[in-house]
Amino acid sequence: MQEEIEKKAVSFVISTSKLTIRGLLKGMHLYLRYRANRKAKAANEHVHGKQKVKALLRQDAGAVTVDIEKTELKGFERVARKYGIDYAVEKDHEKGEGYLIFFKAKDDAAVQSAYKEYAAMAFKKKDARESLKSRIERFTEKARSMFKESRVRNKKQERSR
Repeated sequence: MQEEIEKKAVSFVISTSKLTIRGLLKGMHLYLRYRANRKAKAANEHVHGKQKVKALLRQDAGAVTVDIEKTELKGFERVARKYGIDYAVEKDHEKGEGYLIFFKAKDDAAVQSAYKEYAAMAFKKKDARESLKSRIERFTEKARSMFKESRVRNKKQERSR
């Protein structure tokens, strides 16, 4: 019985110059209205964007899973925010490297278009960029060839008089 009373006890502070019954009732009325609004918001509120896997799987629709690397994680997050997709990121424990992304949206078209855009972006990014190692090798060869040309000396003897 005592525990129930303790759980239901509330303290609030009213700063006033003169405490009256009317002021106390007004303060209580404001507090009760605040609690009612907060409960209504909590019941209707749905978390969007990045969230935990359990919270994502508790929602009504099924989730789709994709394996990606850590370097591609930001790109997916950008696309997911653009399409309003709820997603959760979890480290892939089987492989030891990479991440599993669980994602879902209200309509399947948003999920499909986001996945297509992300896949195209990842494919384009891999093809468009030359690896750093190959770039370094290419420039070192270029520097060597320039250095060899400058080192060639033309030896001619001149006669002194």
